[in-house]
Amino acid sequence: MYNQPTVTGPDGRRRGSLYRSPIDCLWKTFKAEGVYGWYKGSTAHFLRIAPHTIITLTANDIILTTYKKLASS
Repeated sequence: MYNQPTVTGPDGRRRGSLYRSPIDCLWKTFKAEGVYGWYKGSTAHFLRIAPHTIITLTANDIILTTYKKLASS
């Protein structure tokens, strides 16, 4: 599933028509928007993933601490 226009090749497979490769995509983005274009959307991603990461790491610390206390007694 592409989020860009596609074309059908002679073999019937669909491929993206804007970029030839990931490097081509990075280069065209850099030329059009500069370095900032590579980081658009990062803030939303961090705000979405931060609570999950905090809860996971905190729960991991609590579980390991509890396990070590139970294993040593």
